[in-house]
Amino acid sequence: MKKTIHTWVTKGKFEHEAEVLQLANYFESKKVKIEVLDSAEEKRTADQNKALWKWDSLLAKEAGYTTSEMHYYMCGAVFGWTEVAGRSVPKKTTNSLTKNEWQDYIRDYRVIARDIYNYEMPPFGYED
Repeated sequence: MKKTIHTWVTKGKFEHEAEVLQLANYFESKKVKIEVLDSAEEKRTADQNKALWKWDSLLAKEAGYTTSEMHYYMCGAVFGWTEVAGRSVPKKTTNSLTKNEWQDYIRDYRVIARDIYNYEMPPFGYED
């Protein structure tokens, strides 16, 4: 049997303590694996990635770039640029952002699209 409980710890106690203890009773004398995730380090989802590329595509059409060029440019616009072998490249890309960094990136992306391209991005993750 595989069972997942999404909970967090406050003052040394599980927030869903009754459910955790009930599960512990079920697994009495059995081998269990407990996996702990730091939510600040969790990565973005595939749906979030798909939505970002949708945004890149929309803004690229507005600005006259390819989708990949727009993605690359927005990484530089948000994270800044550095010189590598005589070329300007973004200091960071989106592939390793934590959830918190991801939220900041989406916020900054929307502001840059509005301020530089005078383009109001649709709600993030919308469907046509």
